[in-house]
Amino acid sequence: MPRAPKRKSPHARKTLQAFGLALRARRKLLRYSNAALGREVGVSSKSLCNIESGNNYPSVPVLAALVRVLYAGQKIPFMP
Repeated sequence: MPRAPKRKSPHARKTLQAFGLALRARRKLLRYSNAALGREVGVSSKSLCNIESGNNYPSVPVLAALVRVLYAGQKIPFMP
């Protein structure tokens, strides 16, 4: 019998949404299209859209690729 999908806690939902908004803002600041950034990090534009919308978590390899592309050589604002 299939299990029901887990619901995200309100805190997790807010965190995902905040991350997605920051990701979208940085992508637009650097003038990447959704499709171009997706190609750079190895995900589909739909997957990237789902991450930006706060619907999905990025995997660790995708997160690392996003940081590499969007913050190459720069201090990441949310990291100490």
